[in-house]
Amino acid sequence: KFRCEKGCRLGGGAGSCQIRQCNEDQNLQGCWQCKKFKYCKKLDTLTSLHGNAHRKNLEKIDKIGIYEFIKGTKHW
Repeated sequence: KFRCEKGCRLGGGAGSCQIRQCNEDQNLQGCWQCKKFKYCKKLDTLTSLHGNAHRKNLEKIDKIGIYEFIKGTKHW
C-alpha cells in the first residue's frame, strides 16, 4: 500500500503537501509521470524520512507501471 493510499491526484496525503499540489496542478497521477521527477527539489523534503527509497520507487514505477509495482515486491 502507499502511505498516501489514494495517491496525489485522488486527494491522498496532506492538503498542504507541495508534492500533492504539484501533481494536481499538472493533472498527474503521481510524480513518476513527470519528466522532471528525478531532479525535483520538492521530493527532497522526503529524504530525511525515506533516504533515497522514494526516488528509487518512482524510477521503478516509471519503468514498470504503477499496477506492476503495487503487485510486486514491496520496496518501501
